[in-house]
Amino acid sequence: MPELGAALFCHATPTSDLPILTAATPEGEVSRELGEVAADVVVCGHTHVQYERRLGRTLIVNAGSVGMPYEGSPDVRWAVLGANGIEHLSTSYDSVAALDALSRTGFPLVEQWLEPALLGRITAAEATDEFERRRRGA
Repeated sequence: MPELGAALFCHATPTSDLPILTAATPEGEVSRELGEVAADVVVCGHTHVQYERRLGRTLIVNAGSVGMPYEGSPDVRWAVLGANGIEHLSTSYDSVAALDALSRTGFPLVEQWLEPALLGRITAAEATDEFERRRRGA
């Protein structure tokens, strides 16, 4: 990707799947979590909320989520990296049918955990606030 530079893809951070980074995480903490990353672009997920932000020379991109988008609608969220930069996209699908199929599996947390996300009842702001509380240990 010569236009964007070298890209590194990870779940949460380059060194762990567990840290929480959001668009609201203070720069010092993001810098600490990224460490000495050499990539120009770090594409992550974990919090399921699309965003991009620059930290020094590094562009941090959260591509969103196909399974549990916290964006105020059930549409899946994803990103394309290319010659024109980063494009955050969404695609509609039958989330009610997906929820119905999941409900039939017997998974115990469908109603309290998956249903609000799959039906788009959680906004990006609400999810970011909740993830920031978790990150701070609150």
